[in-house]
Amino acid sequence: MNIMVDLDRLFYPKNAVALIGVTDNPIKGATAHLYALKRVGYSGKIYCVNRNRKEVMFGIKAYPSILDIPDEIDYAIIGVPNESVPDVIEQCSKKGVKFCTIFTAGFSELNTEKGKRLEQEMLQRTANGLRIIGPNCLGPYCQESRITMTEILEINEREGRVAFISQSGGHTGTFYHIGENRGFPFNKVVSLGNQSDLKIQDFIEYFASDDKIDVISCYLERIKETKRFLEILKRATKKKPVIFWKGGQTEEGIIAASSHTGAIHSSYEVFKAAISQHGGIIAESLEELADLTFGARYLLDKKLGKKIGMLVPGGGSSVEMTDETARQGLEIPELSEAIREKIQANIQTINTNTRNPVDLGVLGWMPLVFAKTIAIVAEDPNVDVVVFYFMIERLPKFIERMENAFLGRSFIRNIKKARKKTNKPIICILPNFDVIDEQIAKLRKEFVDGLIDLEIPYFPSMKRAVNVVNKLSIYQRWRNQINH
Repeated sequence: MNIMVDLDRLFYPKNAVALIGVTDNPIKGATAHLYALKRVGYSGKIYCVNRNRKEVMFGIKAYPSILDIPDEIDYAIIGVPNESVPDVIEQCSKKGVKFCTIFTAGFSELNTEKGKRLEQEMLQRTANGLRIIGPNCLGPYCQESRITMTEILEINEREGRVAFISQSGGHTGTFYHIGENRGFPFNKVVSLGNQSDLKIQDFIEYFASDDKIDVISCYLERIKETKRFLEILKRATKKKPVIFWKGGQTEEGIIAASSHTGAIHSSYEVFKAAISQHGGIIAESLEELADLTFGARYLLDKKLGKKIGMLVPGGGSSVEMTDETARQGLEIPELSEAIREKIQANIQTINTNTRNPVDLGVLGWMPLVFAKTIAIVAEDPNVDVVVFYFMIERLPKFIERMENAFLGRSFIRNIKKARKKTNKPIICILPNFDVIDEQIAKLRKEFVDGLIDLEIPYFPSMKRAVNVVNKLSIYQRWRNQINH
């Protein structure tokens, strides 16, 4: 059995960080990494290398070689021309560097003899325990140590509990910003490009053992060392969810992936089957990867099931929600007589419904009534998951009519009381019809921040929410069976 690669010095360098190939251009190569590290306030020692300059951006002294730096180096970022990389790797090996991110592209991903030869030569000149991330990548990010990359220039103060592994630098930046804005900030991220040395499975294994991480999400185009990958995946998924979005699902996509990271042809159906058999969760798109990651972060510590209890402040949306729930094979149980009587005691009998979905009519815009009903629906033993619909776009009209500028906050305060009364999963359907109106945008942010504080995930449609419940339920059942 292989020993897990200890990546602590990559994410938490104890000694200095070196950037090789730094100039004064903040958008090029290693200089962009220097800019990012300074921007996020990385407090560790940083050394810069440029064989032709004595000073680089920010007036930092440059050394002609990493071998000239007086301190020990744990981590180096390389941004020199591809033909110079093997020499630099040899110097890093002699220096005793623990990890190198090779930002430079122009290796095996080109599918040329020269590119493949350079990558092979680079590996042959790696020695003294040096491990390589890349080439053709952005490297690591860690919220705690503030090690970062060119795409991450701001760090969320809300504790991150998600890890992301990506073969694509572009998707790394995009998914990071989706998570930070959606409500699932990251603890660690790595962009690893061609996987010439360290592979996706090395990071899955490390993150699976990291108590600060609850969810692992991945974008990949190619698996290397498939047997070891699947062995590590099965061990990891016994502990926590691992979600995959694969690039190259079609013939055209496979060609694009080949020119991007050198990925080779493989059947997408075979990939999905293998991942599922070993406990992994499949996402078909970036949007679904975000939905599943968000759901896994806040729902998997609770027991999921197929029986959905729904609550709406108006009838039309309840029909759509019912259709989507039934279409995806989940159940809409009728609430018990006792539960219906408790709901009815708080609302009028006209233009309301206490079955399931529960329709509160206009009284759904009274925060106390709305939140009390969430708690009552959750009491029903036939309900596994509670889903409520809330439309921010209607909130300004009720703020005006009820003369309550803090109506949104009142909803959150009361939902918090309902949240405390049940351990069942609660989900919010929060459509996004207006992205221009400043008042609505402000109210949405306030409401969303409140939901995240309560660990209630939100989705723009019932279709997307039910899909998440479905896939996470399957994973939860698999994990329970495999661990017992």
